[in-house]
Amino acid sequence: MAPRQVFLQWNVRSVWHKKHDLIFLLNKFKPLACSVAETWLTPSLSFNIPLFNILRCDRSDGYGGSALLVNNRVPLSTLSLPVLDGDMNIVACRIEGITVLSVYISHPQRRFLTTIRDILNSIVGPVLVMGDFNCHHFRWGSNRCDSFGEGLVEILDDLDLCILNDVSKILLVTAMLRAATMALSRPLFQAQTLPFRCATVPEIKSRHPRGGIKNAHRLLKKGKRPKNSTMMR
Repeated sequence: MAPRQVFLQWNVRSVWHKKHDLIFLLNKFKPLACSVAETWLTPSLSFNIPLFNILRCDRSDGYGGSALLVNNRVPLSTLSLPVLDGDMNIVACRIEGITVLSVYISHPQRRFLTTIRDILNSIVGPVLVMGDFNCHHFRWGSNRCDSFGEGLVEILDDLDLCILNDVSKILLVTAMLRAATMALSRPLFQAQTLPFRCATVPEIKSRHPRGGIKNAHRLLKKGKRPKNSTMMR
């Protein structure tokens, strides 16, 4: 049976130290793909997750970074991206007819908007963008707007992208979907015409592997709202 079309996004702030928690979330939700921001990996550091192929964009200083974890039962094709500034980390691939991007921008600069627009303009068909853009706008629940946020919203409007997140106090994490056929309340992919909903999963605070997993079990059971993790299906 093919994996369910579930997508996860997590700003992990060191994927190495939270590997056990990440494995727990992957086993729990069985996503098609998982976007991870702030991986804090260097290019020379090996990092593997069972049953997942990993695409990475690392920084040499061991901070920032972005990764896409793709279920290894699903064929994927990588996308060629332009050479990126160290403050902007993007990886992309095409799976199940959907182009998926994982983005982390540590220090947003207006000149990055041209690169983002060019990348999205080059993609044909459905696209899902997940990541941490470190910018503010009323559109995703911030209490103020900044220059980069305003520029990003212009791109969303020009390219018919819509925000999937629950907008209640979302500050740094946003996910976007472009759809050829779309209702205002329920975006649809052209290829699969699947209704999307965005849910949240608990933030795992413990750095101890067992403590983190137990904490996640308790939070999931209680249905508490998280801060940094997003699930889409």
